Amino acid sequence: MNIITAASMMLDTGKYFNASDLARFYRVTEPRAKSWLDNIRKEKRFETVMDEVTGKIKVISIDNRKRSIDKLQSSVLLMKRPSL
Repeated sequence: MNIITAASMMLDTGKYFNASDLARFYRVTEPRAKSWLDNIRKEKRFETVMDEVTGKIKVISIDNRKRSIDKLQSSVLLMKRPSL
């Protein structure tokens, strides 16, 4: 598990996440999830928006892609990409 996977999931869902949401989703500790969110927010390859009231973060794009790799592959294949 790495921050790219977490950011991709956040981009797929289009929702705002905080550390406890990520920790619950990936079954990791809350400090680890918080470090992922901090890295996602600080790295230039991720474009994020932060909700000022709740402090949750939403990923807008990864490397200027507005959709995840899985969604791009599905649209090119004209079907959901099969799992291997």
